[in-house]
Amino acid sequence: MNLSSGGAASATLNLFDELRRQEVDTTLLTLLPHHPNDLFMGSDRKGIVAFEYDGKTKFVYSRNLKKYLSENRGFDLYHANGIWTYPTHITARTAQKLKKPYIITVHGMLNENALKYTSLGKRAFLSLFQKEELSRAACIHATSKYEAECIRKAGINTPVAIIPNGINKNEICSCKKENDPICRFAYIGRIDPVKNIETLLSAWYKAGFVKSDRELLIIGGCNDTYYLKKLLNFTKRHQMDNVRFTGQINHEETERMYATMKYLVLPSKSECFGMVVPEALAKGIPVIATEGTPWSELNDYRCGWWIKNDTGSLCNALVTAYSTPGKDYDEMSENGIKVVTRKYIIEECAKKMKMLYEYILGINNNKPDFII
Repeated sequence: MNLSSGGAASATLNLFDELRRQEVDTTLLTLLPHHPNDLFMGSDRKGIVAFEYDGKTKFVYSRNLKKYLSENRGFDLYHANGIWTYPTHITARTAQKLKKPYIITVHGMLNENALKYTSLGKRAFLSLFQKEELSRAACIHATSKYEAECIRKAGINTPVAIIPNGINKNEICSCKKENDPICRFAYIGRIDPVKNIETLLSAWYKAGFVKSDRELLIIGGCNDTYYLKKLLNFTKRHQMDNVRFTGQINHEETERMYATMKYLVLPSKSECFGMVVPEALAKGIPVIATEGTPWSELNDYRCGWWIKNDTGSLCNALVTAYSTPGKDYDEMSENGIKVVTRKYIIEECAKKMKMLYEYILGINNNKPDFII
């Protein structure tokens, strides 16, 4: 539940909070941040058990988590988030040992594009442990139809529940920026090669956006110093003085940034959901996203652009966005708020998750229509 963990962590935390509001007796197990400058997002919440970080090896073997699961056996159902790591492995094994059902939310880690960037170690882990654990799960949770299709292509035939991530209703508020002379675009997320930020920078330069009335914000932390240095060198070499790297910022600072930006850009090669998309749309900010993300709705509902993942397409989208007349921009802004209100409010997403839990536990025998 760390700030650096991005959308998967905030989505899980939103779900946890809302399940408890809906009187689902839920406990969330997690490790505290590994890096001293990281921020733990789960403070002051009942039901969260946070262990001192003891993750060994890149698969995050945790003796603390294993001990807790061994000593606390009163759970009816287990729900693991993410794959490739020991916490999900030991959760599935504990559930199997106790003959209890379990769910796994894969958070995009089986998406076709994500698997292209999967290490040999992860592929071995999938072959030796993860595939069997996914196959024996009561259900796998996917956040989109695209993710469900990727799960099937990975050879997993377990039932899949398609439930999107949700945001809080109080996050919906239109950010008006009539008096701001700067047309500000922003990327929000980890600084990581899979996020494809180098293509965004190339498109920005190709569009001729090195001008005073435009600005690009790159918001997020980075553990890959080589990649960050590569991006910074590119901006320096091309004299892109209106590209600003903010580093990792907290929630309050991010909200202030939202109030200054006109467009959000998500150029990822692979994205399971992209929490920043509904967060931006909820504030009336149109989004440019690439086909590495599951956001075709941007085109369907005219609240942004869903484009091919290359420099030319991204360049054209940036130019089109910058040239969008005020009336059309306002319409796109309103469309984005409508989409979020209709489909991505956490109360409704949590109701579906509760229905899934009750169906798996036999409390309700009516199969929900979102299970395939």
